[in-house]
Amino acid sequence: MHDEHNAPTLERTPKPPNLAGLGGRTIAGRYELGDLLGVGGFGAVYRAWDRTLRETVALKMLRRVNAVQLERFRREVSVLRLLRLPGIVHHLDDGLHEGSPFLVTEIVPGQPFPGRTPPCGWAEVADETIGLLETVARFHAVGVLHRDLKPSNVLMGPDGRPVVLDFGISWSTGYSHDAEGGGLLGTPAYLAPEQGRGDTCDARTDIYALGVIIYEAFSGRLPHTERTITRLLLAKTNDAPRRLVDIVRGVPRDVSDLVEAMLEPEPRNRPASVVEVLRALKDGRTTLTRGIAVTAAARAHSPLNAYKNPSWAVYGRRRRMVADRRGREEGSRLVGRRCEFLRD
Repeated sequence: MHDEHNAPTLERTPKPPNLAGLGGRTIAGRYELGDLLGVGGFGAVYRAWDRTLRETVALKMLRRVNAVQLERFRREVSVLRLLRLPGIVHHLDDGLHEGSPFLVTEIVPGQPFPGRTPPCGWAEVADETIGLLETVARFHAVGVLHRDLKPSNVLMGPDGRPVVLDFGISWSTGYSHDAEGGGLLGTPAYLAPEQGRGDTCDARTDIYALGVIIYEAFSGRLPHTERTITRLLLAKTNDAPRRLVDIVRGVPRDVSDLVEAMLEPEPRNRPASVVEVLRALKDGRTTLTRGIAVTAAARAHSPLNAYKNPSWAVYGRRRRMVADRRGREEGSRLVGRRCEFLRD
């Protein structure tokens, strides 16, 4: 686990239990604990040596487990057993040791997304961005939401491919939302406004987090930098972040518009699925080739224009401009008609 780039210090963040003293112990007679890799809200992850397979693994150990935390742990185990997919950390083992649950996965060498220090140019992170979107699209396709996507939960492996970790607060169609236990789920800097309000989440919740991750990779800063949870959630709902194209040199306008759409406060105004985001990026990639100028005709036919052409869809500030120009009531009807495809 790694610290987030420029993540705000937030009030009332729970302090994790002290698990550093477990290093050097053997778990379940098989796993020799080594270095402490990271600590979360109710557990810790160690580098461990598997005596049976004679290989290095990652072992997550839970301590002070209550019923809600145990349910989340079972959920993570079930999700990882289900997700035998490229780009998802591989589940190896799980069990109990002296009453404490543990989970064993492959150890992923690498750096947090995008694998280099932001800010980055589009040419540097285009492949990594599309690889991350493809991975998220895979687990969305089987009914799994991550709900805690952030750079430290996406490690860039030696082959340059992203690997998604930590499904501890994920949700799948096999579980009820009732077992959340209250409180704020997710990392405040990356969670969507509806997640902060405790509303129902869907694929567009992860899309918002992806928008924050991509925005940060390009700009080296978060879209919103308020220092308390309350102010941060209010800003996410009410204040549009500065557009990437206005603060980062060389970011294609099409990509900036797409990220702006992903960061819309209202889920209904975001792209409906990660597949839709991918289609826009992949099909429009000829207009985004590493600094090569394109003709006006080629740009006009780019699918990325779906996120900036008022004749097809209205997002972000363009939506507000329509309301200002034609009157709030007329603008609202216009947005409703043009965004109808999001509700199909």
